[in-house]
Amino acid sequence: SDGSEADVKRLLNEVGCCIYAQSQRIAPADGILYAIRDVTGTVASVPLITASIISKKAAEGLSCLLLDVKVGRAAFMNSVEQARELATSMVEAGRGLGMQVRCLLTRMDHPIGTHIGNSHEIIETLDILDGQGPADSISLIVEQGAHLLQMSKQVETVEAGRNNILERLGDGVARQHFIDMCIAQGVTFTVANNIREHLDIAPNRFAARSPSDGWVEDIDALSLAMLASSLGAGRTEVGQPIDHGVGIIIHAKVGSRVSKGETVLSLDHREQELSPQKRARLESCINISSSPTKVPQRLIEVIE
Repeated sequence: SDGSEADVKRLLNEVGCCIYAQSQRIAPADGILYAIRDVTGTVASVPLITASIISKKAAEGLSCLLLDVKVGRAAFMNSVEQARELATSMVEAGRGLGMQVRCLLTRMDHPIGTHIGNSHEIIETLDILDGQGPADSISLIVEQGAHLLQMSKQVETVEAGRNNILERLGDGVARQHFIDMCIAQGVTFTVANNIREHLDIAPNRFAARSPSDGWVEDIDALSLAMLASSLGAGRTEVGQPIDHGVGIIIHAKVGSRVSKGETVLSLDHREQELSPQKRARLESCINISSSPTKVPQRLIEVIE
């Protein structure tokens, strides 16, 4: 698997899917433009974000494009109005280049699913492909897949698409496609069929517990991401190595009832001992209410 155009086409024909990072081969001007945006303070410019995202998709020769535009305190777009402006801009630009584009605006205040981090999120992916996993992650995947199936005329309605995706997650077909894709992109048969055993997970764990009986009212997704990043799960400068084993597990999601002392979050790390400051940062991400809390719908609106 070398990432060439011929290699991508081979994988799409053989397996039906592949995963590649952006490279100079796809949209070479984008990296240059992004570097200029970075130093000129125009990273947040809607026309320039549109150009950056849509140029890469158009270069791939897509006919249908589904975009998930996150909204909220842990998203690039903090308000629905900002997200709607960006989504509308991308739909129009994509349409002008001959693509059918649809954007889902989805909430990003609380973490999605139960795992944060590199290896940790692969664990959640495998759980979902094994027919388990957190309901909120599954519902988002189902919604995105359903819209894409309907846009590409594989099904007549979005509802039929939802049923189709749920069936494929439940009957092992999606799981087998994932394994086939990994093998086609260079993973050995043995590793692809035993991925969990080969994931690097940091050896030390700290648990953040509920300070009282009640309901989980809030888990701050952005603060959790920043804490994980500071421990090595993300980059603070270009070229910095990433620690795939650092991550956070959410044991009690927003809306869950918890007892005093029950573990809400656990942090896997490599520190000899987690500093009091970092323990406090983890614990401050949790807010417990004395009354039941309503969990808002992820999907805000669809723009096309």
